[in-house]
Amino acid sequence: MPLNRRSWLKLTTSGAVLPGAGLFALPRRLRMRLVPITDLERAVVSRIVDLLVPSDETPGALRLGIDRELLADIEKKRWDSRWVAEAVAWLDAQAGTDAGKEFLALDESRQIALLERMEAAQGTSAPARVFRMLRSATMTAYYVRTESWPSLGFDGPPQPAGFPGYASPPAAGRA
Repeated sequence: MPLNRRSWLKLTTSGAVLPGAGLFALPRRLRMRLVPITDLERAVVSRIVDLLVPSDETPGALRLGIDRELLADIEKKRWDSRWVAEAVAWLDAQAGTDAGKEFLALDESRQIALLERMEAAQGTSAPARVFRMLRSATMTAYYVRTESWPSLGFDGPPQPAGFPGYASPPAAGRA
């Protein structure tokens, strides 16, 4: 079809008038989530973070505020918040099927069992993606903090000030 003034106007007008209609015509899985993360989703993410790195002789992830960092990051990335919403719905559905309760109402051992199923879920599903994302982000954020180092037997970097003379040539050799 040749592009003339009339076809150009049809093309640009339909694009300007119907952008919202195009959004709703997309499949549900492709739509970007436009609403912020809910309180339930926040609570579930915090609980997952707590189960991944609980407190013992060193502070857990919750005490270090890692859950708040991850939630702030999820808020910024709307695609992640959509995956989190689907994963929370999956967890609640699984908990309802297994015990007739929501995920947060289960005891710790049942929550851990559901997280193990979440980890084993199909690779591209929301539960599997969210579990991998939360585990990776939690572990990274936790182990970069000095408060976690005693649990590893790590006293800190051997040269905390770096290598001050790295740009200078080596001193004359010793005789």
